[in-house]
Amino acid sequence: MAATMLGAIYVPAVLSVAFGIIATPRELEDVAHLTRYVGWLMGIEEQNLPTSFRDAMLRLYHYLMSLHHPDETSRAMAVPMANDPLRWNYPRFTSIRRRIAWAQHISITTAFIGRAQMRMLGLPTYMPPWYPMLRIPINLLRTTTNFAVPGGRRRQAREGLRRQYEFMHALSTAGHATIGHSASYVGHAA
Repeated sequence: MAATMLGAIYVPAVLSVAFGIIATPRELEDVAHLTRYVGWLMGIEEQNLPTSFRDAMLRLYHYLMSLHHPDETSRAMAVPMANDPLRWNYPRFTSIRRRIAWAQHISITTAFIGRAQMRMLGLPTYMPPWYPMLRIPINLLRTTTNFAVPGGRRRQAREGLRRQYEFMHALSTAGHATIGHSASYVGHAA
């Protein structure tokens, strides 16, 4: 559970930094604190929870090294997950946008796990890591500007939220998504 929790909360923050999105040390520590809190809510034992951003990185590295060699279940999950973008919904140019999203997805995966691991997982190995090389300078410029310009961080937050909603709608097979809807029963039960 600890590895799953780190993967769901901590890894997106690490990958955004790796993609050139600048975060303050305080924001990174906040991510570690959120990860620790969610882990505590999930019932993960205290000694398995990260105490800082650096500690979370060490724990993630430890968990990844223990899962270093993929087995048949890894392959069985990797191929459908890699093909997920081919089912996403877009309001316009759906077919071409799905193919672009798939290429971005495979490119990112190649950049982070390498071609040998891609081969072991049964994923395409011909895709170079073009997308990270394209996005990193753009993200660095954008986030640096947002730090320098008054109100830039607020604009960055609004734009991020807009993109999050847009992405959630693309992921929804029905073409729409209600964020937080899966927990709507909580209010009714009380």
